Amino acid sequence: MTAIARRTYLIGSFGFIAIGLLHSATHFLELSGADLESRFEALGSIDVSAQTVASWDLFQGTSLLMGLFSVAIGLGAIGALKAVGPMANPPIGTSVVNIAALVGVMVIGKAYLGPLQIWGGLFGVLMFAPSLVVWMQRR
Repeated sequence: MTAIARRTYLIGSFGFIAIGLLHSATHFLELSGADLESRFEALGSIDVSAQTVASWDLFQGTSLLMGLFSVAIGLGAIGALKAVGPMANPPIGTSVVNIAALVGVMVIGKAYLGPLQIWGGLFGVLMFAPSLVVWMQRR
């Protein structure tokens, strides 16, 4: 079961990286054009942490950070797996944090975005869950 947990954990980790790269590509290809910028400019500026920020700049920064952070989560998860050695169960703490992040993705998907985030989050949870099963069996 540990081998299955390691494989699914890696699939979930590479999934975070793929989503981050795809999000970044989509950002540059579809979310940074003049038409969209003009729509954001109509919103005006937004006060954030005692400073006024153009809504377009806020959107650009948030969108790019989302892609970057998703890649970082995936790379961190792979690094954590390498740190425990080639035969060990994936790190339980990393699995729990990733599952929590993916539940957040599903909640945000349900509230604001759409079914793709719900299905993606569910797939990710299923990829990190086997390490929890192995951990519970060993207790």
